[in-house]
Amino acid sequence: MNALLHHEEKHGFALHHLSPVIGTEVHGIDIGADLGEEVITFLSNLLVQRKVLFFRKQNITMDQHITFARRFGELEVHPLQLITTTAPR
Repeated sequence: MNALLHHEEKHGFALHHLSPVIGTEVHGIDIGADLGEEVITFLSNLLVQRKVLFFRKQNITMDQHITFARRFGELEVHPLQLITTTAPR
């Protein structure tokens, strides 16, 4: 856990674990901003460890959401999702 605390302070965001093994809220981060590779790597590792990450109260466009999500790998569109012109393909 010390590595997480060190990393939180370095990037200026806080983690709130919702249970002992799954789910974490990430506070103080703007996912619409141009996040550095070090932050994306940290979040990617945290996602693998905690399985679900929550980024509450984000004021972002769909394009910003897609750009952020693509930093973690190829996107998939759920087969039942209504596809719009801005949905990933």
